[in-house]
Amino acid sequence: MSIFRPGSTTPSAILYTAWESFTQRLSKADESIRSIRLDLAAAVDECIDAAGQEWEPYWQRRLLNAAKFGRGFLDLCNPTDYVNMGQTLKVLNAVRFYEIGIPLTYS
Repeated sequence: MSIFRPGSTTPSAILYTAWESFTQRLSKADESIRSIRLDLAAAVDECIDAAGQEWEPYWQRRLLNAAKFGRGFLDLCNPTDYVNMGQTLKVLNAVRFYEIGIPLTYS
């Protein structure tokens, strides 16, 4: 996942940083979104895929929130991938819960 690499300048990393800036009410979020406007759809897809690869629900939620934030700036966006990933993660996290304890991954 290049999103969390230090100093990463991939569109998905910039989208995640923009979402963090937005949640902190910083004006930097608008600049970041404008800089990746052409690659925004790919950045949203990468955040959704990264959420599926992540093990911790905390980071899954943050990545999906960043994807949801980016989707708001797209003219046409099919929410199917986002919804399917959310449902898949819900099931995976339930199965991974310590009382069941089956270590399943998305891939």
